[in-house]
Amino acid sequence: MEIDPYVIASFLRVLYVFGETVVCKCFFGFEFIISMGFIGSHTKVILTYSELNSINRHEYITLLEFMMIREHNGSNMDIVSRYLRYLLSIVWRKIIMISRKSLAFSLLGIIVVAGLGIGIYYLNEGSRDVSIGYLEGDLHQLAFFIAREQGLYTQEGLSIESVAFENGGAVMTAFEAANRGIDLAYFGFAPALFHRFTNQAANITVLAGVNVNGSALIVKNDPAITSGVDLKGLNIAVPSRHNMQDFILSMILNNSGLTYDDITLTEGMSPSDMVLALQAGSIDGYVAWEPYCVKGLEYNIGKYLYLSSEVWPNHPCCIIAAHNSFLQSNSEITLKILKVHKEATEWIWTHWDEAKQIAVEKMNLSEEQAELAMANIGYVYQMDIAQMELFVQEMVDLNDLISLDSPNIPSGATISSFIDWFVDPTLIASV
Repeated sequence: MEIDPYVIASFLRVLYVFGETVVCKCFFGFEFIISMGFIGSHTKVILTYSELNSINRHEYITLLEFMMIREHNGSNMDIVSRYLRYLLSIVWRKIIMISRKSLAFSLLGIIVVAGLGIGIYYLNEGSRDVSIGYLEGDLHQLAFFIAREQGLYTQEGLSIESVAFENGGAVMTAFEAANRGIDLAYFGFAPALFHRFTNQAANITVLAGVNVNGSALIVKNDPAITSGVDLKGLNIAVPSRHNMQDFILSMILNNSGLTYDDITLTEGMSPSDMVLALQAGSIDGYVAWEPYCVKGLEYNIGKYLYLSSEVWPNHPCCIIAAHNSFLQSNSEITLKILKVHKEATEWIWTHWDEAKQIAVEKMNLSEEQAELAMANIGYVYQMDIAQMELFVQEMVDLNDLISLDSPNIPSGATISSFIDWFVDPTLIASV
């Protein structure tokens, strides 16, 4: 029987976020044990409590939020497996040899903690007013983090459930699930568009802007790579196909006279793993959102080849969208959420240095990194409809899977009428 290391690591994180040394020592003594491989294997990871305490606490989400990150088919083991790819990419770790007896002890502790966490999850599930999806570690969504940490939702009388995702495609999969687990989400306009064209279950409406720009193509710091033409033959990673960063890459390739056939495309890699992969030399570049673009510059290993704003100035990026069934039956809650988003965005505009400090703490950045990353992002709440129409046109031109003849959109739609049907700017304008 194979053990998924992400599952094991996930419950270690639950212990840490739970924040009680006595609980940690109760289960593991003075060491935390994570299985890495098979039951019976001797290869393990040991993390001491002091090592965990040295990690920036802002890298971690709360226990309740953690338990909300779930696959929407009800599989709690899949929940945790999916999420902790992020943890394993940031935790300092050392590989040592321990006995099978120690492994059995670690698994026992994991099972106990898992039961505790899941129990709290189900206790919280019935009390929330709205479930909001977002992209973990995405600086584009700073307004959401600020609103949550400053209690703006609570001030509006809202109890929210935060559900983190690795990329916008995963957000849309959650919206489309029969047992839908989110009501609204912060994520990219590109995956929202792609799924609306290609999946009848993508029953959402775009309600507000979140940011423009904010992505980049990072490549290894090789003087021979100076333009898009030089990408030929290189291995370039994107978070997923048909998301915002993949769309930016397609524009760069097209502008350079190249296609995906001219590169090796690595898809499905989390942005944090992209940084590590570039440092390890296993990829030659990647397109990601901030702050993972600026993190690629560490140790002088990577460099910006193109900011997304250089590919397309002020292009739409992240948006807020709601599932239509929630929107139709919860108009008052929806307006409150949009009001909070507007207030948090305006706070960023007027408290830039304070917002930068939140980015420093939450994203584990230096002051210089936060300054550079935030300068690459335009925080907004209104939507530029003309830019959105241009976005659809670009997707139709560059993606063979996108067509105005799609059976999933109104028959005979033009780009303008499609946007009128898919995007509703009136609610954010009313708050």
